[in-house]
Amino acid sequence: MFRRSSRCVHRSCSLNGSVASQTSVVVGAGLHTASGVAVDWVAGNLYWTDTGRDVVEVARLDGSSRKSLVTLDLDEPRALAVLPPRGMLFWTDWGSLPKIERAWLDGSSRRVLVASDLGWPNGLAIASVDE
Repeated sequence: MFRRSSRCVHRSCSLNGSVASQTSVVVGAGLHTASGVAVDWVAGNLYWTDTGRDVVEVARLDGSSRKSLVTLDLDEPRALAVLPPRGMLFWTDWGSLPKIERAWLDGSSRRVLVASDLGWPNGLAIASVDE
């Protein structure tokens, strides 16, 4: 379970619905307003948006190897979803020109998917259909 508090991203462990007994800071520096959070369970990476810094970032699940993936042309990045089997990352931006975008998990090949009639896209879910 991941939570946002004190400008940090924390990780806690809960077994069988019990109260989390151990909580640790995964990302504790350089965050302003972490919003969307997603886990790539295949590679063991954590992705998040920071609406205060207008960036999409990634780090290992322990917080190491942190990298900014998308830094340009973002107004208010918000929701985030990953599709690890396809190597894809999706996010919403609800600024003055709302849109939904996608890129590869390394941030390359960025592409706008939807840029009209969105309002404020605050949530995002991606489903994979096996072929």
